[in-house]
Amino acid sequence: MSGVVLRVILFVFMCGLAMQWPITQHLIFEMACHRLGYSDDVCSDLGNHTDAEHAVQAQASTIMTYQSFFCDIPGAVASLILGAQSDKVGRKRIMLLPIMGTTLLAVILLTGSLLHTTSLVAIMASSFALGVSGGIGTFMSTVTNYITDTTPEDQRTEALSKTLPFMGLGVIVGLVSSGILTQQLGVAAAYFIDFLLMLVVLYLVVFHLEESKPNVDKSKDAPSQSEDQSQGVFATIWDNLTAGVKVFTSEKDNFVKLQLAVIVLHGMIGFAIMVAEGNLLMLYTKKSPFTWSPSMYSIFTATKNALGIVGQAVGTMVFFKVMGAKSIRNDFILLQMASMAGVAINLITASATSTSMLMMTSAFVMFATPGQSASGSITSKLVSPAHKGAFMSLGTFLNTLTVPLAGFVLNSIYSNTVQTSPGFVFLCIASAHAVILSGITYVVLFTKKEAKGDEKTD
Repeated sequence: MSGVVLRVILFVFMCGLAMQWPITQHLIFEMACHRLGYSDDVCSDLGNHTDAEHAVQAQASTIMTYQSFFCDIPGAVASLILGAQSDKVGRKRIMLLPIMGTTLLAVILLTGSLLHTTSLVAIMASSFALGVSGGIGTFMSTVTNYITDTTPEDQRTEALSKTLPFMGLGVIVGLVSSGILTQQLGVAAAYFIDFLLMLVVLYLVVFHLEESKPNVDKSKDAPSQSEDQSQGVFATIWDNLTAGVKVFTSEKDNFVKLQLAVIVLHGMIGFAIMVAEGNLLMLYTKKSPFTWSPSMYSIFTATKNALGIVGQAVGTMVFFKVMGAKSIRNDFILLQMASMAGVAINLITASATSTSMLMMTSAFVMFATPGQSASGSITSKLVSPAHKGAFMSLGTFLNTLTVPLAGFVLNSIYSNTVQTSPGFVFLCIASAHAVILSGITYVVLFTKKEAKGDEKTD
C-alpha cells in the first residue's frame, strides 16, 4: 500500500512543483527586461531587437544565478543535517520538511501574483523557503532511502525504476497544465493550484504513508536521549554534518571508496548541470533561430520527460533482461550510459540550428534516466542501512552546494558568449559529462562481472 501512496505523492508533488517552473522563469525574463528600462513593446518582441535581447539574456542569467544562491546554499546545509536525522527519526518526518518548504514557496508566489507585485525579493524569498527546508535534493534522497529501506537488495534498481518515473509523469502534467492554466485563468490560478497540490501531498504523507524506519534507533551503539542532551546542541549538529563523511572515511576497502567517490562525483556534476542546463536552455531557446514561447518550452520539456519515463521504466527492465545479473557492475554500466547520453545531448544542443535538431535530443533522454535508479541502488548496496541516510545526505549536500557554483560559472560563460557563440556553454557541459564518464568507465572495467554487491550490515 505504501508503494502506491508513494507513487501518488511523487506524482502530485512534482506536478505542483513543475507547474510553477515555466511561469517563474518567464516572470524572471520579463523582470530582467523591465529592470533594464525597456518598454512593454520591446519586451514582448525581443526577437526583433537584437541588442535588447542580448542584454536581457545576460540580466536574466544573473538573476537566475542569485536565485540559485538563495535556494541552494541553505539547501546544502539543511540536506546534510536532515539526511543524517532521517537515519534516527525515520524517513517520513524528514520528507515532510521540503514539502512544507515547497508549500511556502507557492504561498509567496501566489501572494505576489494576487497583489500584482511579484518582485525580485519575492522570487528570492520563495527560493530561500525551498532551500532552507532541504529542497528537492533532500526530498529525493529521502524518497530513494524510503524505497531501498522497504525493498530487497536484488530488487532495488527495478523498484526505483518503477517508482521514480511517477516524478517525470508529474512534471509532464505540471508543465502542460501550467501553460493551459496561465492562458485560460492567469498566473495566480496556476500558483493557487500549485498550493492546493502541496496541501494534498502533505495530507498523503501525514495520514497515509507508513514509516519505513523506527522513529528511535534502539541499537546498542545509539546514544541515549540523556547522552544526546548532555553533548549539547552544537555537538549534535556537528555529528549530523560529519556523519556522511565518517561513512566514507571508515570504509576499509579502497575500491569501494572509489566506487562511492564516483557516485558522489556523478551526483555533483549531474545534478548541478541539470539545474543550470534547464535555466540556460530556457534562455537559449528564446533566441533566434528558435524564439520559443513558454508553451513551446513546456512541450519540449514534457516530451523529454515522457521519453525519460519510457527509458527509466521500460529501458531498465530491458537492460537487465539482456545483461542478466543485477550486479553493481551493471548498475555502473547504466550510469555509464547516462553520461554518454549527457555528452550527446549537449553536443547536439550546442550545434543546433533549428527546433527539429533540438527535439532530437529528447530521444537520448531515454538512455540517461535509467542511471537515476542505478545510483540510489548502488549506494544502498555499498552503505549499511543505519548510515545510508547520512551518506546520501553528504551527496545531497555536495550536489546542492555545487549548483550555485556551476550556475555561476555556466551563466557567466553564457553571458559572455551569447552574442558570438551561444552554444559554447553546452560544449562546456558536454565536457563535464565526459569527465564523469571517464571515472565511471574505470570503475566498470575493474568491477568484477559476477559481483553482486551484497548489502552491508552493521
